[in-house]
Amino acid sequence: MITPLVRHILYPLHERLQGRHTFAYLRELERTQWLEGDRLREHQWDKLRELIAHAARSVPFYRRVFDEVGLNPQYFTLEDFRRIPVMEKETFKENEPEILAEAYPGKLVRLRTGSSTGSPLWFYSSTHTQAFQNAAKLRCRRWWGIEPGDMMFEFWASPIELSKQALVHNAKDRHLMNHYLLSAHNMTEAVMAEYIALMNRKKPRVIVGYPSALHLLAQYLEAGGTRLRFTPKGVVATAEMLLPAQREAIQRAFGAPVINEYGARDGGLLAYECPEGSMHVVAENVFLEVDPDTSPDGDPARGDVLVTNLESFAYPFIRYRVGDQVTLSDKSCSCGRGLPRLERIEGRRTDWLVDSAGRKIHGLVVAHTIAKVQGIRQFQIVQKTPTELHIRIVKNNLYKDSDDAWIIQSLAKYFTGPVHIRLLPVDRIEASQSGKHRFIINEAAC
Repeated sequence: MITPLVRHILYPLHERLQGRHTFAYLRELERTQWLEGDRLREHQWDKLRELIAHAARSVPFYRRVFDEVGLNPQYFTLEDFRRIPVMEKETFKENEPEILAEAYPGKLVRLRTGSSTGSPLWFYSSTHTQAFQNAAKLRCRRWWGIEPGDMMFEFWASPIELSKQALVHNAKDRHLMNHYLLSAHNMTEAVMAEYIALMNRKKPRVIVGYPSALHLLAQYLEAGGTRLRFTPKGVVATAEMLLPAQREAIQRAFGAPVINEYGARDGGLLAYECPEGSMHVVAENVFLEVDPDTSPDGDPARGDVLVTNLESFAYPFIRYRVGDQVTLSDKSCSCGRGLPRLERIEGRRTDWLVDSAGRKIHGLVVAHTIAKVQGIRQFQIVQKTPTELHIRIVKNNLYKDSDDAWIIQSLAKYFTGPVHIRLLPVDRIEASQSGKHRFIINEAAC
């Protein structure tokens, strides 16, 4: 479909017919990103007060919680707000009917998380929440010159988006919205060759997908299986941790910047990378905190991220632990936007390993080391016990016999005391039920 037609007519019309005011929110977000820090924080606090007042009025669960902690929803400080207990996934599972807003006037959509941890959460969203999140994504992608209606290829493997019902919508999106949704579930060389041939015909402006799927495509391209005959504006890596080695390979193969997108199906769009390399919190959409009791090194800016989705009026997520660890930053960015920053995104709490002395080792440190080996196509680290580590490896033709010893010696340095490291060559590594690829599985912590 002709891009200007999609951008100016079909896409806005589609959103209006769905009851979503996406482009009105986009205009507002284009303005608020340039507010100075104090003014943006005031704007964010106004939205937080509005959400808390609504939750007290219309949501039985929060009305009870606020009464229990003595929170005045009409006037409260940050210290008062932090008296609200941290909401766990189990909290929402046990109280689902009482968390849904009473007589909510908008259209509701029942969703679930991708269950990469094996424990999916069912929850409600609304057209309002979805429209604001869509607008936030459009705003952030514009930082890279990616406009609404630009042709997009999205590599996804979640059964939620690849159900039979969703495939009908996907066909519509291809023909009317310039949006191609392609399965990343079975990335064989034959399938990748078909995908690249399709991309060469359509020449998408933006490519979106799991870092693991994009990395497989990059490796296939670099191995000389075929080549790209176009250059996209950007490649968006989302839904998984993006490793430095993956970023480098994807950028080389596609000849385009790799853009890190950080969000959660339940928590919403949390942060986005700008061209200056900063991960900016989408502060108009979420209020982020860190649980200081979970800091691995005592740094109060580092620990489990707690998300309050400022647009979740139908089913409010307030001080919700999404399961990831981050480090907040108080530094400004040279891009000039007033949006706060994340210093680091450190992955899920379960992405930590533990040695025989009880010392915690961040799994991504180990993953970064393995990713340096050019002869590895895919890998997965499984900790059986504090002294036993299994590394599943899919090799390519660059793998050398000496790589075995290098991997074992390099990983052993991170552990205090003895550790038995087994390298297990496999033909492929299955994605989780959500379609995501988990680098770390810590069975010793289960």
